[in-house]
Amino acid sequence: MKIHRIPDPHQFYKHVQDYLLRQEATHNLNLGICDRLIRSTDQYPLDNYLASIEDDDTIIGVVMRTPPFGLLLSTITNPDAIPLIIRDVHDYYQTLPGVNAPSRESLAFAQAWRNYTGNTYQPKRATRILQLTRVEAPNSVPGELCLVTEDERELLKTWYEEFCREALGEINVASDIWVVNH
Repeated sequence: MKIHRIPDPHQFYKHVQDYLLRQEATHNLNLGICDRLIRSTDQYPLDNYLASIEDDDTIIGVVMRTPPFGLLLSTITNPDAIPLIIRDVHDYYQTLPGVNAPSRESLAFAQAWRNYTGNTYQPKRATRILQLTRVEAPNSVPGELCLVTEDERELLKTWYEEFCREALGEINVASDIWVVNH
């Protein structure tokens, strides 16, 4: 078993994409970060950690970090890989602000990190991933798509602001700008 670090995001994605896409819903964050690294090379610093874990040249897991964010683990098919990941990541960073991973991998990593470094850990947030497997077209619904009129702009701005507050906790783009761009 070995760690294969690939610093170039294009080469990294090409190397791990098949593994990540086998469980696309579970690995949606990994895939999104790969896309962002490829499209916006200046958005993240140069000390990113991009690696695959391999056993007999077969990928059994993916490990990523884009500081200042924590470590991101994919599903790992062989739990014996965790100590190998711990040693390599510790050699690279020494400290971590956290780990984001499927439940089994997250707990195994946190416990092994504690044993290796002596640091404690505290679960912050448990999340779930849902995967759409079927779409059922609704029966005929009333109404039709229409363009916003000038009279409706204020209503659209209010809807946008309320959605942002509820879904995101903040408004990232001023509603005036958002309405003009959409």
